Amino acid sequence: FCNKNGAKLNLAVAYQDATTGRWIMSAWHGVGPGQCKPFGSVKAGLFYYYAENEVTKAFYPATNSIEKRYCLPRSAIKREMLNVPCAVGEKQYGFRGRTPDAGTYTFTFN
Repeated sequence: FCNKNGAKLNLAVAYQDATTGRWIMSAWHGVGPGQCKPFGSVKAGLFYYYAENEVTKAFYPATNSIEKRYCLPRSAIKREMLNVPCAVGEKQYGFRGRTPDAGTYTFTFN
């Protein structure tokens, strides 16, 4: 993930683990302005992302591009995704899916 934005982004990603095939939620990854941060190895196919701009409080994807909603706490997590209601203190965030090309894939926030 690359941040070509002028402010730090906090990123959450839902993906299918390349080894286990299980869906994983991983949040909150800070990516500074002008930085790129490798995320890891995902199983070929779809992943979902959500990011917040720390300065403007803008978020990605835009409201009209949301495809899924997932529950997250405000603290960093990495856990298997389960089909259960939001836990106490969690909030639903709108995610958008991407299907990367095989091999190394770079996703850039502008």
